[in-house]
Amino acid sequence: MTRTVGSDEAIHTWELYPHMIQWHQHHRQFVSKSSAGRPRVHINAMLITCAATMVEGAVSSLLLFYLEGSDSPYCEGIKYGDPVSSFHERNRQELINKVRRGTWKDHKGLFSTVTGQSLPNILESDWVLLDYLFQFRNLLAHGETIRVKGVWVPEKGLGLASVKRNKESLFGHLEKEGFISEPIFGKPMGWSFLADEVADHFIEIARRSVERLASVAPDTDYENTFPKRLKQILMATGRPDPPDLKLLYSIDNKT
Repeated sequence: MTRTVGSDEAIHTWELYPHMIQWHQHHRQFVSKSSAGRPRVHINAMLITCAATMVEGAVSSLLLFYLEGSDSPYCEGIKYGDPVSSFHERNRQELINKVRRGTWKDHKGLFSTVTGQSLPNILESDWVLLDYLFQFRNLLAHGETIRVKGVWVPEKGLGLASVKRNKESLFGHLEKEGFISEPIFGKPMGWSFLADEVADHFIEIARRSVERLASVAPDTDYENTFPKRLKQILMATGRPDPPDLKLLYSIDNKT
């Protein structure tokens, strides 16, 4: 098996998510919290899903840049049009397949193998917080049921409950950060776990994580390579409110 090193068009669907997040955050402020049908809850569920996809897409796109890019370290020393050895190609293709099939839990080992760097070290304290984000994303993406079971605890006072629920570490984190309180028997938790503050908390974690990835991405001279695009998108989406649409669209029109 041989492979010819060349250049192909790369369309990074990851680029959609920083824009989508900023767009929905901007429009959320015009939706009343008392609106029928809980539209702000719907928006926040979408924002949390987008935040997780943004991080996962940034990591996998960076790994695929290392493995597939014609100027990547895996193709160093190979001139345009040169064949790559079968052994090299099989190993490279196996890593590509693992990245494409992999889940967030797989990325730690793959990142170390492909780049020689530690993903937890790059992401620092956000590495642990991202686990909560992906728990949240999976809960929403798979339409899971959140079960809150109240058990009477008389010695703690009438009405308090011992609560059992799935995703304990996620909800423990939300309680610790003060976003939700421990449910009281007879007083439903409701949709408080999808409040604006919760969505914004995880979006900030996602943004910090992607910024840290951008800081270690290799510099490239080619306009449309992933590291360069990553840094451009971060500059365009920044944190202005409302979005700087001129800058966003001027970048989009370059490709």
